[in-house]
Amino acid sequence: MKVTFVSTVNPEPVSDDFHLRNFHPFLEISPIELNSTKKIDSLYRSRDPRYLSMLKRYASQFSDTETLVCSQMNPFHPEWLKLELGQTIKVLGLVDDPVVTYSCTLPSLFAFDAAFYVSPSYSSDLSMPDLLELNGIKQHTWMPLSQVSKSSPGVSNVLNSLDNRTKPGIYVGGFYYEKLERLARLKANLGSSLQIYGKWPKMGFSGALAPLRGTNVWFPYRVTPLSAADKIQTYLDYKIGINLHFNEGRETGNLRCYETTAYGLMLLCDKASMNSHELIYEPGEEAVYFESMEEAADLTRYFLKHDEQRIRVAKSGHLRFLNSYDSTKVMQTFLSWCLKLKLRAQTDL
Repeated sequence: MKVTFVSTVNPEPVSDDFHLRNFHPFLEISPIELNSTKKIDSLYRSRDPRYLSMLKRYASQFSDTETLVCSQMNPFHPEWLKLELGQTIKVLGLVDDPVVTYSCTLPSLFAFDAAFYVSPSYSSDLSMPDLLELNGIKQHTWMPLSQVSKSSPGVSNVLNSLDNRTKPGIYVGGFYYEKLERLARLKANLGSSLQIYGKWPKMGFSGALAPLRGTNVWFPYRVTPLSAADKIQTYLDYKIGINLHFNEGRETGNLRCYETTAYGLMLLCDKASMNSHELIYEPGEEAVYFESMEEAADLTRYFLKHDEQRIRVAKSGHLRFLNSYDSTKVMQTFLSWCLKLKLRAQTDL
């Protein structure tokens, strides 16, 4: 089966049954101009030559696609998808939901035959499958956002490293105002027991400069980035990996949910609505969850003092990663699901 992913990264081959390739959407037009259905509609209606060139490039190079997976984002106008790719199975990836549900996902969903989601949770009233069903998508699946495989560098060293880790808690992530206040409280509470890394603007001082933008958050620290190789070695020396999601309670299952357990840290993660986090790791056995930053700080201190319990959870979480969230296995499962998909009109019969 010929599968085309909308992505800036080439998909790794997993089986001779699938011919995988990627369509890079940003060669003619910038990502910021394609980050909402409203903007895409404006480009389409105005017949923007750059946008038309992108559509023409896809049509000329990928006309034999059997399944189109908008995995990184959807750059296509939904009407164009319906008119030009009516016989192609089209799968929409809900990767940034629920943040972009009303700006990107729902306005385009009618053009797709199926969808995958990375966050099982959506709100306190609806799960992500509930939302898709309400909007007529009967073919949907969960695709864990794992980008680490058993063969990735460092993973084979994890079990031998669990007893030898010397550093306390770590948080790795980009700069978001939505997370800054929570991170500031946690860092103030834990001090040197929590190190924060990430590619933050303003040479890492964007948190410290936040009051200049009218926030009341006090974050007097510089956050430094890690290279890919440094991140692996850093992860292998830390005991606890702390994870926060963009929206408190609404989403779960970001990249760090899998990255931390892949490298043997005990995952300490915020809870999701409808207890959807429990679908990913068993609470208290494979990961530890918290409801407030104060509880997160207390749990960090507790497990730093109780190595045997921490190692037990970290080991169980790592084994769950190996069994369920190895990125190669995740992709194989997803592609097997794609083989069974039908055009939406056929599922409505």
